[in-house]
Amino acid sequence: MAASFIISPYQVYNIYRFGLASVLWGLVYLDRAPSFFGAFIPQAFLTTLTLYWVTTLLLLYLAELKKAESITLIFFGFLCDILAWGILLHSSGGITTGFGLVYVIICASAALLLPRQLALFIASVSVLGLIGQEIWMQHLLEHRNTAFSQVGGHGVLLFTTTLMILWLKNRIQLTESVAQSFSQINEEIITLMDVGVIVYDGKNAIVHVNNAASRLLKFEPGSLSTLESLPTLYHDVFIRGKNYFPHQHRRFQQLPMPPYTLLLVFDTKKEAKHAQQLRLAALGQMASNIAHEIRNPLSAITQASDHLKSRPENTTALIEIIERQALRMNQIIETVLSLSKQSKPDMRWFHINDCLSSIVVPKSDFTIRKVNTHCLINSDFSMLEQVLTILIENAAQHATEVSITLDHDDEGGACIDVKDNGPGVEQQDIPSIFDPFFTKNPHGTGLGLFLAQRLCDALGAELYYIEQSEGALFRICLGPKVGIVHE
Repeated sequence: MAASFIISPYQVYNIYRFGLASVLWGLVYLDRAPSFFGAFIPQAFLTTLTLYWVTTLLLLYLAELKKAESITLIFFGFLCDILAWGILLHSSGGITTGFGLVYVIICASAALLLPRQLALFIASVSVLGLIGQEIWMQHLLEHRNTAFSQVGGHGVLLFTTTLMILWLKNRIQLTESVAQSFSQINEEIITLMDVGVIVYDGKNAIVHVNNAASRLLKFEPGSLSTLESLPTLYHDVFIRGKNYFPHQHRRFQQLPMPPYTLLLVFDTKKEAKHAQQLRLAALGQMASNIAHEIRNPLSAITQASDHLKSRPENTTALIEIIERQALRMNQIIETVLSLSKQSKPDMRWFHINDCLSSIVVPKSDFTIRKVNTHCLINSDFSMLEQVLTILIENAAQHATEVSITLDHDDEGGACIDVKDNGPGVEQQDIPSIFDPFFTKNPHGTGLGLFLAQRLCDALGAELYYIEQSEGALFRICLGPKVGIVHE
C-alpha cells in the first residue's frame, strides 16, 4: 500500500507548475494580482496564463494516469514553460519584473529530468528567449532603460544551475549504479549460498528468500509472503524458541539487522558430513606423520637386530639402541593415546603451588623459581599439571632455570608465564613449534608442545610463545572467566 503514494520527480514538477499557474490565475481572477501583472499587454497576459493553466492541467492529468514518462512528452512540457513564461514576462514589462527567476526552476528541473544535451538546449533556449524579449522591448520602447546586464546575469545563473544539477545528477547516478552492482553481487552470493537465508521485517513479511532456504524448508520460491505461511516453522522457531531439529537435520539462527531480521537455516547433515571429512583429513595427516615418525625407530631397531645376528659378541650397545628406539616409539604411542582419550575438564579450585610441587625436577642442576604462586586458581588440576610438566621439561633441555609466574591478563583472567634462561627459539622455527613431530632434538618426539596446546584447547585456554631478547617465554591464558583468589 505504501508504494502507491510514491510519486516520481516528473509528477512533482507537474504538481508544482500546475499549482503555480493556479495561484497566478486565481490572483488575476480575484483581482488580487500585483500591478505589474500584464501591465504592458494585459490581454496577452490573461490569454497566455489561461492556456498555460490548461496545459499544466493536461500534463498533470497524463502524469496521474501513469502515462509513459517519455522524453518527448517531458521535453514538450519544458518548451511550453519557456514559451508561456516568455509571453508572461514580456506582457508584464520585461526582465525587471522578476519573472525571469522562474527560468532558474525550469532549467534546474530540466537538468534533473532530461538527458544532458536536451537540458543544455532548454537552458540555451531560455537565455535566448530572455535576450530576444529584451531586444523586442527596446525596439518597442526606445526611451526605456536597458536591462541587458540583468539578462546577462540571468543567463549566467541559468547555465551555472543547469551544469551544477547535471554534475550532481551524474554523481548520484554513478553512486546508485555502484550500489546496484553491489546489491546484485550480494544477492547473487546469497542465492548461491548453501546456508538458507530468509529476510523478514517487523511485521513478519518476507522480503527475500534464497534458493537454499526454499530447498531446505521444501517450498516453492516466491510462494511465501509472511512467516506464518510456514506454520510449523513459525510455531516451533518463533513461538517456542526452538532452534535445533536433529531429526530434520535443521538448525536455525536469527540475526537482527533493523529494520529487518535474517533467519539462517543450516543443513546439519551437511555440516556433520563436512566435519567428518575434516576429521578424516586430520586423521590421515596424523596417521601419515605417525607412520613417518615410527618408521625411523623401527629402521634403527631392524638394523640393530641385523647386527646382533651378524655380530653376537657385541650386544650391549645394540641392545641400548633397541631399548632407546622402543622407548621413543612407546612415547609416541602414549602421546597419541592421551590425545584420543581427552575427557571433559574437571574444573575446581586448587593451589597452583600444589600443581607445581607434584612436578618432578628433570635434572639436579635445574631450578624452578616460583613467582606469585601462593594463590588459588580454577582449572583442571591434571590437565594443567601435564601442560606445565611439558613446558618445564622442554626448558630443562636448554636452560638451567625456569620461572613460573601467575598474574592477571588484560581481561582480568588467570595467566601463567613459563620463562627460562636458555637461548630461546630461533626466529624461523617459531611458526612451527606447535606442529606435531616438529623437534630439533634427535631424541625427542616433537609431540610435547602439540599435546600441551591441545590440552589448553580442552581447558578453553590459550598457549602461545612470546619472543624475548633472552630465553623462551610460554604463556598460558586461562581466559577471563578463570579468576585468581589470593590468600
